[in-house]
Amino acid sequence: MANALGDTSKTKTLIANQLGTPSNHVAIAYIDSIQPAPPFNEDLQATCNIGNVTTTDLISSNGDIIATTGSIKAPLGVFEGAGVDSTADISTSTNIGATGNITSLNGNIEATNGNISCIAGVIGAPDLVATNTLVVTNNISCSAGNISAPNGGIVCKDDIVIATGDIITTLGSATIEDKINAKAGNITAETGSFVATSGGIVAGDGESLLNRIQYNTYYGGTKATSTVALTNVPPYNSFTLPTGTFQLVLFATHASAGATSFPFEIHNLPANCLRDYTLQISSQTYDNGGGASLGFNNVVVGEAVSAPTDDTKCSVFINVQKPYVAQLMKFTVRFEYSPSPP
Repeated sequence: MANALGDTSKTKTLIANQLGTPSNHVAIAYIDSIQPAPPFNEDLQATCNIGNVTTTDLISSNGDIIATTGSIKAPLGVFEGAGVDSTADISTSTNIGATGNITSLNGNIEATNGNISCIAGVIGAPDLVATNTLVVTNNISCSAGNISAPNGGIVCKDDIVIATGDIITTLGSATIEDKINAKAGNITAETGSFVATSGGIVAGDGESLLNRIQYNTYYGGTKATSTVALTNVPPYNSFTLPTGTFQLVLFATHASAGATSFPFEIHNLPANCLRDYTLQISSQTYDNGGGASLGFNNVVVGEAVSAPTDDTKCSVFINVQKPYVAQLMKFTVRFEYSPSPP
């Protein structure tokens, strides 16, 4: 029996045990229907049962990629796209990135070892946790939980809105170019500071709790039980402020009975201290010493007598109304930054 069909053959029924061999494949097969359908003609589950690993992109041109009970994970990659929507958790060991919004209605947004970055959209969820850095160009919105970056910082170009939780940056800092709005919770700095580089701290009418402001203060080695005796004879007593300290408090007496002026110098101030800073000075008698309060007459501030050309030093002369006998005085000098407009 012949076993060759030739270059082109047509038959009604072809019966064969095998088409092609391992070394001679059938290159192209034009077939309208195969009955019964082989496994590769079944659904995606049948295909995944054989193997579920691909090195190409998985693209849905019109529908969604939905994990009904499981998770969509990127252990070594990132989440990218115009929007990432989830009613559960979004979890990745590296970065979460999107050019649109990152939204979680009921679950958390967590980047265990990476960053959460939203270039042009909004990050919103009940709880936001980024182990390293949380970066967003527009708003950060947290409806029920905390905004947290335990090992990094928080950088927000617009608003941070937190309804009932906290903003937590254990090791880093929070940088917001617009405002923080805590509707029901507190903004707390347990060991750090609130720093308003070019702004201020504003409280509503009747709501200010800034009733006990404590400045970084240098006491000049004095205290109420160990005063310094000032003298009217140069060189005057001088006190060197620690760098970054802008308030001096002195508990003082006078070396001469009958004196009505208490002079002293302050050193280690910022350059051009008398030009760029305003001195707020107060004088009070905290122990009359059996006499009367000395009162306050006026104050004279100028260049340091010991170094007139050194603009990091200044002299202060506090003049009182009555002659000194044995009273105990408390003098406070605060330097408030007030430079000339450019």
